[in-house]
Amino acid sequence: MMNLKKIFMVTSLGVVLTLAGCSSQKAEQGQNGAQNQTTQEAPAAKQKTLTIQEGTKNMRDVIKEMKNEINNKEEDKAIKTSDNLEGNWKVFEDSVKEKYFTLYEKVEEPLGTINAGVKVKPFDTKAVSTAMDSLDKQLEQVQLADLTTTGVQNMRDTLKKMKEQLANKEEDNAVKTSEGLEGNWRQFEDYFKAKSPVLYGKIEEPLDTINAAVKVKPLDTKVLNTNIDSLDKQLEQLQKVQF
Repeated sequence: MMNLKKIFMVTSLGVVLTLAGCSSQKAEQGQNGAQNQTTQEAPAAKQKTLTIQEGTKNMRDVIKEMKNEINNKEEDKAIKTSDNLEGNWKVFEDSVKEKYFTLYEKVEEPLGTINAGVKVKPFDTKAVSTAMDSLDKQLEQVQLADLTTTGVQNMRDTLKKMKEQLANKEEDNAVKTSEGLEGNWRQFEDYFKAKSPVLYGKIEEPLDTINAAVKVKPLDTKVLNTNIDSLDKQLEQLQKVQF
């Protein structure tokens, strides 16, 4: 017959093993839970953030691909490709909505028509194609508006830098910096000229004077500073224009 001491030792060992097993199971569950949580969170972490320029370009490329597929009578392919319109739009639409609300609404309308049209059988190629042309046109306007916003701020930053360089007698650096004015202006000037020809002319005048003045040696810092201030003032007005 087992004595009390042995019974106690056996019982104690059983309790220890049971507790160890429970702890191991909980640890394993915790690790699995963490792994599952990581797996669930991974897609969101991997979601790419698109700039407005990247997103609009992607969508316009999708439209081009869809048009080719429709022209080739590949309607099923065009329907599948259309998923990429909404997929790209969701990633950057909030930025467009915040910065260019009027254009945002103009994009939403044809995009909604396309999303509805690809679900209808038989496939109405004429209605979808018309909506795609409209969407492409609106996306181009978004691109140009965004180039204007970015370009204007770049020009104002360039003017600020030029003033600092002129104040520090860094004339050669100021001349080189001035190249950024025309470089940015060329990206959106035609678009802006069509929208606001009066303000366009007010920007062109001091900009032309600066471009001419930096080619003259020695630099006339008074003329440059006067026109830098004038140009900055007009660019500030441009930033208030609603696109």
